[in-house]
Amino acid sequence: MDGGIAGAVLAAVPGLIDLLSMSKSRARVIGIWHLSINVSALVLFAVSFGIGSVNSPGMVAPFVLSIIDVVFIFVSGWLGGEMVYVEGVAIEPVSGTKKSEEKEYKRAA
Repeated sequence: MDGGIAGAVLAAVPGLIDLLSMSKSRARVIGIWHLSINVSALVLFAVSFGIGSVNSPGMVAPFVLSIIDVVFIFVSGWLGGEMVYVEGVAIEPVSGTKKSEEKEYKRAA
């Protein structure tokens, strides 16, 4: 779990840079929610890891925190998908998104 926590911290850096470079839009609001939920999940994972490594293995608290974390990560993943596939936040426009449709419209005009 400590490797996952370290990986999450490393992944957060480029995500934060991307978020800060976005103009005010629906995608940015989704990105702020995505960031907030991911940071909350990261803190809960760290607390769960800390509790689990210090106390006896039969504790309920780390298990409950893990269930909450899974829900957080599921919602955050869904929001990330909304940013990419609905709002078109990506390196290249994704076919069928608002951004790619706007780009196609601008090319035709």
